[in-house]
Amino acid sequence: MNNTLSEVCSLLLKIQKEFSSVISKNDAKVHEAIFNIQKECPDMFTDLIFDESGITPFSDELERILFGLESGEVLSTPNSEYRKYEIKDVAFLENKAKDCKKDMTKALNIFKSVMI
Repeated sequence: MNNTLSEVCSLLLKIQKEFSSVISKNDAKVHEAIFNIQKECPDMFTDLIFDESGITPFSDELERILFGLESGEVLSTPNSEYRKYEIKDVAFLENKAKDCKKDMTKALNIFKSVMI
């Protein structure tokens, strides 16, 4: 799971640079984006298991990671409608992402294609 956390943190850093720290808090789309990345980049997010029986893929492990980042105030939802995540603790993400040696460029493009 540590590997997956470092990959999620690395992807969030890329997103932060691209989208200025604001990410849609549409959980279904976030799960779908990571699921698509896993399918297109089989060496990434290998620890995540997705349940595909619903409308969109869902991973309990990914949900726990996102909840942990939110609980730890790395991600926040300062907007009154809770529609966007804001990255609050870039240093934490950088620390966790340093173990991820994977190029996140393709993953970022897949993420963007689902989220936009």
